[in-house]
Amino acid sequence: MIRKLFVYGSLHTASNPFHRLLKQKAKKIGEGTAAGSLYFIGRYPGAVMSKDGKKIYGTIFLLEDINLLEELDKYEEYNPLQPEHSLFIRKAVTVTGEDGKNHRAWIYVYNREVSNKELIESGNYSEFRKRKRVV
Repeated sequence: MIRKLFVYGSLHTASNPFHRLLKQKAKKIGEGTAAGSLYFIGRYPGAVMSKDGKKIYGTIFLLEDINLLEELDKYEEYNPLQPEHSLFIRKAVTVTGEDGKNHRAWIYVYNREVSNKELIESGNYSEFRKRKRVV
């Protein structure tokens, strides 16, 4: 069973109640990267997994309470019984930690078309938010 979660977007925002929940029910392992691209969806980013050499930057957490995934699924509008209707899909991916070690972790992948969305070139939503002054 995968007990790690890779977060790259709104779950990094201290004012987000789910960020606080994550800090209570999970232990931060460290920073990491996953293969893919980030897009600015509006008020938050969306990850699209790919092997084109681009990276998504985020944080790896160890879930101390696996039931947290059910709560995060609701927040991310993921319905495992109807993934085709979900805004995001929870997917297992390989994440490379800052120490070079690989981790199997869950990530929420955007489940809509991104052709009309802004690519976050750096792959780092925290930097993008500061530059764009996204609240």
